Formats: sequence, C-alpha cells, structure tokens
Amino acid sequence: MILVDHVNPILKGRRNSVRNILCIWYLLNGDTKKTKEFLQSYAKSGMTEKYDQELLELANQQYLEFFCLGVVRENVYEIIEALNSSEFDLFRDKLPSPFFSNQNDPSDISPILTAYSQVIPWEDYMGRYEEAERFFGDKQYEKAKEVLQKLEEDAVIRLPVVEALNKKIKAIEAEANEAWEYFQKMLN
Repeated sequence: MILVDHVNPILKGRRNSVRNILCIWYLLNGDTKKTKEFLQSYAKSGMTEKYDQELLELANQQYLEFFCLGVVRENVYEIIEALNSSEFDLFRDKLPSPFFSNQNDPSDISPILTAYSQVIPWEDYMGRYEEAERFFGDKQYEKAKEVLQKLEEDAVIRLPVVEALNKKIKAIEAEANEAWEYFQKMLN
C-alpha cells in the first residue's frame, strides 16, 4: 500500500494528512486505487457527489466488519460532512475517527491496523454477540455476560460493541442492587 509519494516528505503542518488518508483508504474498503482516485479528485474539486455516495454505500456494505470494530455510522457521516465542508483541509485538519470513541484517545484509528494485520472471523463474532443480545433482551444477564466474556477472551481485536453491552448490563445490575438495598432498608 503506497498512498504517499515516498520521495516527497510530508510538509510541516500537514501531519494529519497521513492519518486522514488512512481513514479514507479504510472507508474505501482498503482499495488503494480508489483512494488515489479520490485524492486526485478531491485535490481538484473537493468532495464530489460520486465519492459522497460511494462512502455511504461502502459503509452500508461493510456492516459486519464495521459493527465488530465499532465503526459508528454517525462518525462516517461526520467524515463525509467534514470532507464536504469548504473550511476543512484534508491535509491540515484531522478527520473524525470512524470508530467508537476510545476514552483515552477519541481520534484513535488503530483498529484499521488490527483489521488488516490478521484474519478476523466477523460472522462468528457477530453470531456470538447476537446470542448475548438475545440473553440481554430476555433479562438473562449472567448468560449474556458469560457469552461476552468468552467473546472478549477469544477476540483477536478490541470489540467496542461488546464493551458497550457489558456496560449496559453492569448499569442494570447496579440499579437493581440499589433498588434491592433501598427495599431492604424500607423493610427494616
């Protein structure tokens, strides 16, 4: 993958360009040729309707990978909005991360590297997550936690959706414990 001409150094003040190009490359399904065409088109006339639609279509097609890695459709829309803005400079400004926010670094794009460094069983992850969601929906929180714990142990990548469902379960359990303690105080 060669996205930046290796002969020309990155100009001072434009260090976000490599990160932004990686985001676009990822959203264009890792297609280097499309990314190069996008960059050439963007340099000439900014964001075009063609690429606007293509980014939206690809975001819809890559739902398993995006779901497992925590790509948030709203973040993809924010990226498209930024690219459409006349005030945004692709080579100076930082695009939003397409991924569910990492608390320590909301602009984290490391899942891109993880996704392309190994074979990831997306369907298996999705199936197991859906099983945990069914248990959650049936209020079988212990079973849901067991499935999620096993999935986290087996996963070769960080799965933000699993973390989010675990947080929901913990919040419900904490609320139930508070209610139970309050009820016990009322009885005593």
